[in-house]
Amino acid sequence: MKAIGKKFSEYFDDSGELLRGRREIMAFLKVKSWKTVKRYQKKYNLPILRFPGGRPVALRSVLIRYIIIANELMEKRKKDRQKGPSLTPL
Repeated sequence: MKAIGKKFSEYFDDSGELLRGRREIMAFLKVKSWKTVKRYQKKYNLPILRFPGGRPVALRSVLIRYIIIANELMEKRKKDRQKGPSLTPL
């Protein structure tokens, strides 16, 4: 059966949106080890996909959005911890 339309990678070739392979993803995230990326993927559900054949890929815009949201959540948690438990009189 022939696939309809373009391949997934063809939609993002010209824009530089698609990060292909370990090196591009590591460079974008500014980490030195693929183990760090795997740890982030496991611990923080980092959105890294795999092409058939096992090559890791990620969309630049999705990673940017993910990092922004994760930073906002961490800041909110930090502020909540600094406030401490609320003790209200009954």
